[in-house]
Amino acid sequence: MGPLVVVLLGAIAVFWYLGLLTPERLRIIGGIGLALIGLFVTLRGAPLAGVPVAGLGSYFLWRGLKRRSPAGMTVERAAALLHVSPTASESEIRKAYRLAVAAAHPDRGGSHEKTSELNEARTVLLAAKQPKIP
Repeated sequence: MGPLVVVLLGAIAVFWYLGLLTPERLRIIGGIGLALIGLFVTLRGAPLAGVPVAGLGSYFLWRGLKRRSPAGMTVERAAALLHVSPTASESEIRKAYRLAVAAAHPDRGGSHEKTSELNEARTVLLAAKQPKIP
């Protein structure tokens, strides 16, 4: 079990060093680790301790792999990210998005995560403008 812990801590250290450690990735790494440790403990003859640990690891893994949908971001949060009002027009949203993405571009010191968040915000705001079909 020692080498498993070393590999998991190494993966966390590499993601942290590269600046890629997000809560989702931490849940995935932790989930894999807990699931494997639970499986190891269960196979060593302690199923009452191993099965709950494996279940907890599976839960963390599922939470880390579950993709956030655009519906996961509220209109208010999306409007705050793009610095527009929640009732802004499509042209205002598109203009604010272009300015925000230009400022958050990785070539200008931004990050891929911030750009993805801005894309999601634009999608949420533009989807809110579309008429609802009953």
